[in-house]
Amino acid sequence: MNLPPLLPGTRNLLIATLLVFVAYVVLSRGVGLPLASWLAIAPMPSVGWAWQWATHWMVSEDGGGAITKLVELAVLYIMGSQYEAMAGSRRLYGLWVFGVLGAALGIFATIWITPIAPFGEASMTSALLCALAVRTAGREVTVPVLGNTSPWLFVVVFAAVALLNTIYFQFAPIVGSYAGACGAAYVFERWVRFEGPKKKAPAPSSGPRTKARFRVIEGGGQSSDRQGSDDERPKYLN
Repeated sequence: MNLPPLLPGTRNLLIATLLVFVAYVVLSRGVGLPLASWLAIAPMPSVGWAWQWATHWMVSEDGGGAITKLVELAVLYIMGSQYEAMAGSRRLYGLWVFGVLGAALGIFATIWITPIAPFGEASMTSALLCALAVRTAGREVTVPVLGNTSPWLFVVVFAAVALLNTIYFQFAPIVGSYAGACGAAYVFERWVRFEGPKKKAPAPSSGPRTKARFRVIEGGGQSSDRQGSDDERPKYLN
């Protein structure tokens, strides 16, 4: 059980995901607010589409409840820490944004095929698996119990599960959101670059000028009887 160290970016995403899940359960199941219809992407075009593309990942409807969320958090910790170790916290946050947007596009593109109900997807795990597979370029990553494993294996397995769930529930957005999140992660890894702030050239010094490297040495004679003679004017040497 070689667990990767918990890095700051992954820790922050874990905390945010857990807090959103708890708040959703309390408000939806406890208070009875219709959060699914507000936050998930509606099956047909509506006013809610204006914000649901950014909020659909907050929805946690049935499908295993806390057990499903626990698996999601475990994948986020194990894979997220390894991705962050290679790419950094800033890029991990960028991947999260791209994953949410990509999954939303996948849902928009497929939900009209089977407009059964609003749908939302926690897309970070899908995007993370694909991004890690692209970044490692075939190299293996360490997975507890399984040992060193290719991340492409998880991409294929999760894709098969999404496809089977789509067929079982006859609901196209399940595979649509997975494909959208993976596609966004691939684009993010291949073409999106994060550059740090450019360093400014040092400003010219405004301090006092450097003293001359040479000093003046007086020369020549200056006798009393010939003082002021043109032939014996003082000479200067550098």
